[in-house]
Amino acid sequence: MAVKTKTSVLLRLAYGVAFGALAATSPALAADVAMPAYKAAAAPAAYDWSGFYLGVTAGGGMASLPVTSMDFFVGIGAMKSAGAVGGVHAGYNWQFTPSFLVGLEGDFNWASFKESDTTCFGSCALNLIGDRSVASSRLDQFSTLRARFGLTSDRTLVYVTAGPAWGHIDASLAELGCPNCDAGAPRAIASDSSFHIGIALGAGVEYALTQNWILRGEYMHLDFSTTDTVFKHASTGIPFDGVRARSTATADLARLGISYKLW
Repeated sequence: MAVKTKTSVLLRLAYGVAFGALAATSPALAADVAMPAYKAAAAPAAYDWSGFYLGVTAGGGMASLPVTSMDFFVGIGAMKSAGAVGGVHAGYNWQFTPSFLVGLEGDFNWASFKESDTTCFGSCALNLIGDRSVASSRLDQFSTLRARFGLTSDRTLVYVTAGPAWGHIDASLAELGCPNCDAGAPRAIASDSSFHIGIALGAGVEYALTQNWILRGEYMHLDFSTTDTVFKHASTGIPFDGVRARSTATADLARLGISYKLW
């Protein structure tokens, strides 16, 4: 009986030691077989607007194309013209902070603004002694070189822009005699075909469709300087001393464009 009792005690002690060892090693075993912890995917980096781009634009608007006489003949005031514009542009953006950038952009554009008008002074309706002034003007191309300042929110850019502009204006003002006097032939003509310097002001919004393709919508106001041209005798070409015609142009445009960001 004593031997069995000792054996029973030894077995119980061995079971206790084995159970304690198993309990101590269970957490380590569980850790070894546990699934790896889930890590959330890193958020994509915000769009980087810095770099060189080029593209095309198209749109339309309204232009004012006044041609007036400054000294002798009474000229014609503002002439309004609707027209279309289309052009190419290129520029570079520097994104200094995640939400602010500065850029420089130049463009060249074709335009179709054109208008003419006739004003009668005196008794033209009766074909007696009245004179007529016939004015015509056309803005057919313009270029700008502008700074851009923008606020960004990932792929969206809102900006304002300003800089010098150059517009090519063809303008003329002719003074015609009454039909009964000299068959309405021109007696004096002032004409100008030159580039007028001016200013371009605008604002717009852009959206990066992909890393390279950028869509834009833009409003722009153009205001060109005046040019004075001396009237000349229609038959001899001799200038009238101190008798001038003045031409200029302004325009308000809405344009859509697409740009490709090279880098």
